[in-house]
Parts: sequence; structure tokens; C-alpha cells
Amino acid sequence: MITTPLIVEGLTNKEIANRFCLSEGTVKNRLY
Repeated sequence: MITTPLIVEGLTNKEIANRFCLSEGTVKNRLY
């Protein structure tokens, strides 16, 4: 999954969501 390296970089769910034009809730659902 592409989000794993972004988490390792220390990005927040909100920052990851912004990179992929997703909602923060979508990122949270995919990770947990």
C-alpha cells in the first residue's frame, strides 16, 4: 500500500489525505 511510506515519513492522516485528494476519514479507514 502506498500510504505506508508516508506514515514512516511522519505524515498525519490529514497530510496523506491531501496528497491523494481523499478525506481524512478515508485514510483512517484504510489504515485501521
